[in-house]
Amino acid sequence: MLQWMILPLKRYADFSGRSRRREFFGFFALNTVVTGALLGPIWTWLVGNAAALKAAGLSPKLAGTIADPSPLVLGLGLLGGLWAIATLIPTVSLSVRRLHDLGKSGWWYLAFVVIALAVSFADVPLGGFTMAVAYLAIMSLPGTRGDNRFGADPRPGDGSMAKSNVLAFEAAVRR
Repeated sequence: MLQWMILPLKRYADFSGRSRRREFFGFFALNTVVTGALLGPIWTWLVGNAAALKAAGLSPKLAGTIADPSPLVLGLGLLGGLWAIATLIPTVSLSVRRLHDLGKSGWWYLAFVVIALAVSFADVPLGGFTMAVAYLAIMSLPGTRGDNRFGADPRPGDGSMAKSNVLAFEAAVRR
């Protein structure tokens, strides 16, 4: 399973071809765990301070009692931000390849981003959550069987992986 988690990092900016659900959700799990570990402390600090402000009625006099984040929390927040920047391109390229497996153009990803931003800026209740669920639901759909206009089927056919996927995996491992 670990090879599926890190394969998108090895195929960093490869927007061509197709990717399996296993690769998508393996990387999604890795990204969730790393992001949670790095940004969890800063979110805890933010939520704790928000609760303190709310309990005090958002009084300006409370400004002196808000706890400063520790250097560890700030460091983890910085690492979380760097992780997010470093995984932006592999996340987009993996999403495009996953859409290719569904027989859709990679431009559909841009449509998701634009709609998600529009919903967020329009302040639609649960809009961002709804878009995230819709995105994950579409990524969960099985890909097209056999070859399509984006390449060979990445799933095992007669007990072995499709030749193009094996070559892509071997090339990524050699890098």
